[in-house]
Amino acid sequence: MLPDFFFSAISHLADFWIWFIVLPIVYYYDGEEKNYFKLVLLGLIAIELFTGFLKVSVERLRPLSAIATSFPSGHATRAFYLSSVLSLKMKNHAWILYLLATLVGISRIYLGHHYPADVIFGALLGYYIGWFTLKYKDKIIS
Repeated sequence: MLPDFFFSAISHLADFWIWFIVLPIVYYYDGEEKNYFKLVLLGLIAIELFTGFLKVSVERLRPLSAIATSFPSGHATRAFYLSSVLSLKMKNHAWILYLLATLVGISRIYLGHHYPADVIFGALLGYYIGWFTLKYKDKIIS
């Protein structure tokens, strides 16, 4: 019972609605130019579009539900994307961000929402979209 509650709570860290908490924080800490906020927002929009496209294209059903698709894990993608881009501003706490992202991925498997491959691919996708976003941030913002 306790692991179910723990992993359910952890899983919610990467829910779609978390954007409404994270984005105002990013906006507040971004300073005058708000470029970092735009960068995070554009990346999140790209992730939603790309994972949505993959889910529709692959049509892999979830382990415990035949009504929704699972590949790739949107939660893992969002968690690792946010970890990679937020670690730019929170360098001393990057390990905490990645630990939480890893726990989100584990929670998705534990709760039966995803197969391990869904989470691994989603984590890699999120990390690399974050890496790409940071590497080309000047070109993306302009």
